[in-house]
Amino acid sequence: MNDLIQQANDFMITNPEYGYLLVAVVLLIFSLGSFKKYNWAISPGSSYQRFLYSTMGEKWFSIIMGCGFLIGSLGALGGFLLSK
Repeated sequence: MNDLIQQANDFMITNPEYGYLLVAVVLLIFSLGSFKKYNWAISPGSSYQRFLYSTMGEKWFSIIMGCGFLIGSLGALGGFLLSK
């Protein structure tokens, strides 16, 4: 197991642009989860997010969070494509 982690670490050191791709995939998963209204994707984590959640409601909060995650995912994907 440690050997596999070391190989992954060495790969990320020699190819740092794949970090952008990893971030893009994670944000895309959160975006899809937010649009599908899964609780793990839209549960408010801070008091400001709880305020927005209670003000806007679940529907609009999940749409706005999903759009934010999608914009972040597209930005990270652009970073990956531009770094090559």
